[in-house]
Amino acid sequence: MKIIICSKKNEENIVRYHETSFPDPNVEEWRGVTVFGEFQSTGELHPLIRVLLEKARKMADESDDKAQLLLIGNGLVETARDYYACGTDRVFVYDDPALTAADVDMYIRIMSNFIDNYKPAAILFPETDLGCILQKCILDYAEKNGNLLESQISQESAEAGMSLDPTHRGELVICEIP
Repeated sequence: MKIIICSKKNEENIVRYHETSFPDPNVEEWRGVTVFGEFQSTGELHPLIRVLLEKARKMADESDDKAQLLLIGNGLVETARDYYACGTDRVFVYDDPALTAADVDMYIRIMSNFIDNYKPAAILFPETDLGCILQKCILDYAEKNGNLLESQISQESAEAGMSLDPTHRGELVICEIP
């Protein structure tokens, strides 16, 4: 599985991706390029999510896989279908009234549940406080379980000609809160 953190654009319109991967002997079990869809206080998706979804779409197309969006929050089931316009094949939704605030411990449990049940090949996070905390927890979990970590840093332009198909429609997966 790969963990990818997306840093903000700089003045040259460059997005920086910090990529960490850890091997699994059953690599074929791990499928899908997933973006953690973090919300802002306004209720809108964080601006970096669109950039990450473009990256996920490109990675999924290159590996004949699925681009996925993971949403955690309250009242998302009704609006989750709106996020298909982001170019995803699947939208995973963990929806519960208790998820109105960013309860980091709950988010960590949900991320662990998601990884255990759906085995994403890659998870992309925005470089935000919550995104970095979740990414660190996942990597700590991997280290404790004996996985060897490899790190690399790559740079790509956000304007690399990637476009999303606004007519794309995929699968909605309602997940149980662990």
